[in-house]
Amino acid sequence: MRGGDAGRPTGAGAPRPPGARAALARSSAAIAVFAGLGVLSGFAVDATMAAIFGAGGRTDAFFIAATVPFALASLLLAATNQVLVPLVNGWFRERGEEEARRAVSRLLGTGLAVGAGVAAVGALLSPALPWAIAAGAAPGTKRLAVGMTALLFVTVITRIGAEVLRATLNARFSFVAPAAMPLVENLTVLVLLLALHGRLGVAAVAVGYVLGGVAQLAFMAVAAARRGLLVRPRLGLGREDARRIRRLVALPLAGAGLTTVARTAERFFASFLPPGSITILGYGWVVVNSIGGTVFFRSVVVALLPRLSEARDDEAATRAILRDGVLLMLTISVPLLVGLVVLAEPLVTLAFQRGAFGPAESVLLARVIAVYAIQFPFDAVTRVYMSYWFARLVTLVPFVNVVVMVVLDVAVAAALFLPLGVIGIALAYDVAAVGYLAHGAWSVHRRVPLPARPLLGHGLKVTAASLASGAAMWAVLAGMPTGHGGIPRVLRAAVPGAAGLAVLVAALALLRVRIWSVLLPGMVRRGARRTAALPDEPPEGEGLPGSATTP
Repeated sequence: MRGGDAGRPTGAGAPRPPGARAALARSSAAIAVFAGLGVLSGFAVDATMAAIFGAGGRTDAFFIAATVPFALASLLLAATNQVLVPLVNGWFRERGEEEARRAVSRLLGTGLAVGAGVAAVGALLSPALPWAIAAGAAPGTKRLAVGMTALLFVTVITRIGAEVLRATLNARFSFVAPAAMPLVENLTVLVLLLALHGRLGVAAVAVGYVLGGVAQLAFMAVAAARRGLLVRPRLGLGREDARRIRRLVALPLAGAGLTTVARTAERFFASFLPPGSITILGYGWVVVNSIGGTVFFRSVVVALLPRLSEARDDEAATRAILRDGVLLMLTISVPLLVGLVVLAEPLVTLAFQRGAFGPAESVLLARVIAVYAIQFPFDAVTRVYMSYWFARLVTLVPFVNVVVMVVLDVAVAAALFLPLGVIGIALAYDVAAVGYLAHGAWSVHRRVPLPARPLLGHGLKVTAASLASGAAMWAVLAGMPTGHGGIPRVLRAAVPGAAGLAVLVAALALLRVRIWSVLLPGMVRRGARRTAALPDEPPEGEGLPGSATTP
């Protein structure tokens, strides 16, 4: 399947968003497959880095150096894609193909110029940033971080270009090739890490990310060219477009800046803990954010956002799409939370415990991952609620949502990092996730009330099934012998996981949760469900579009 074909409805004319649940789930699944490959390649990078360098001052230096550049990358991933997808979608709907392409061309050129400016400022500030971010770290660690900080700021330029092209493709309902972006970057990093670590040390990782960003941008250019969407970068956005983009991006950028403050504060606190704490915290966040945010939750949001954008003037369609999104997120996130909590130790042992990364580091990392995973359901559902606002090009509410998260995260982490160490820093993010879900739900439900009873009922059933699954995984894991070879480690992760999955599916069936109608409707009664139109209210007797439970 070509990357540009995923999720594209048939028929003549400009692409129309397949808003029915079947198309949403198919698009999400396709994105999730490629995002999953990207995450696996990212794990390979992290595991290789851990095996070569362990968890200590050298790896702390890399994570300190990456704090601001990678936070800016996360900001671009969230802010630009969520804002630019509905914006570019509107250009193509309202202006026609040629004028929309010219607007994208100017957006790309301006974005690259801004990225170059940010990278230059970051390089100038790089001698001071590590000393501010990690005041408690050893002087040698901070000196090592300085050079890598300047180098990693180059990734801001390539990330902006890649994200503009990604948003353009997503706005035209092309999802799969953009979802493969991390795979391209991570494979490049892995190759260069293996080739250069003996000569450059931990700096080989930074070099890999810089060249990986270049490869990622080139890949997106090829994907855009295949869809006829590749444009030549030009400077000079029109006055009206520039004003509108500044207005739309200002608050997401500010919110992402606050997120950067939160990540920086976490590493600042961790710098006063034993050496390697920043590394453990960094690995834990990458694992949890990759599994939840990149593979599953973002896959749903990417498929959801253009549909919400198209349906912004239709309250019934909006309500149905939001309901589908919340149900889908609950169905994914709750079992994911329980599974990761139970299997954190065998998974970390399998992926990380080798070479310089020993058993003590593995135990601590597994605990951090298990605590971080608690935020899965809260984060997943909040993403659906924030997509409602981004689809309407309203950025104030998401900004306030970020403020709630950052204030809670930093305040709780400041209180917990000394008594609980890195576990306390991870727990602070869970508390923040509860707070920003409460704000997100309140902000949307007062505008578009969603039926609380079906959502709550579905959530309770999925939770009960997930707990049964977790109990089965724990029982199987407890009965298995420990081993140090590759095969025993694989079995300690795979056998309980398979048992838990079987129990989960059986429990969902017993609780009459129509799991396949939520996750894989395109594969079940495909002919009865196939549609390329926006979601209408269902025919009599078929239930609501977002219903995941039987009557």
